[in-house]
Amino acid sequence: MRKKSTIWIVVAFLVLTIAFMGRMRYQKMAENIEKAYQEITIPDLSEKPDGVYSGSFSDFILRVDVKVTLKDQQIIEVETERLRAGWGYEARETPQIIIKAQSPLVDAVSGATGTSKCFMIAVHKALR
Repeated sequence: MRKKSTIWIVVAFLVLTIAFMGRMRYQKMAENIEKAYQEITIPDLSEKPDGVYSGSFSDFILRVDVKVTLKDQQIIEVETERLRAGWGYEARETPQIIIKAQSPLVDAVSGATGTSKCFMIAVHKALR
């Protein structure tokens, strides 16, 4: 009986340790996203030639790769090349919001703020 109790204690300790480490890594991801988001500026599209520009942002469980198409100094397309986010947190409307605003700095999609910010960061990186 004592052996079973010891095994359960070890298993419980391992589960709690893994959960704690996962939570800490998730918080670090959120900090990294916020730091990169704070660096976003509104680009001067008049200085960029027409073309397709690639950008990406990735951290822990989120990844966004985009191709941004510029024509006549306007963002005409933001194509999602790769998206890794939790189900229901994809923020797939963010590229259209960016096109409409002609800027990577837009309001985040409610309920998918982290992924929205990853889209904005990726577009910003593509246009710098």
